[in-house]
Amino acid sequence: MYIELSRRTEVPDEYALEYAMDHCGIDTIHDAPDSEEFKEALVEWFYSGNWIHREDETS
Repeated sequence: MYIELSRRTEVPDEYALEYAMDHCGIDTIHDAPDSEEFKEALVEWFYSGNWIHREDETS
């Protein structure tokens, strides 16, 4: 789960990419050989800064 420190917004891991895309104005990402790398980079970039990542404590 990603948690924004200033607003206490919580984004579960399974929605992290969708949330980041929405807030960056990205509608779709076409399947391409490098699309997985782009998705990972987008999530890493978007949640840097004022966000922390907390592992799910129930698993």
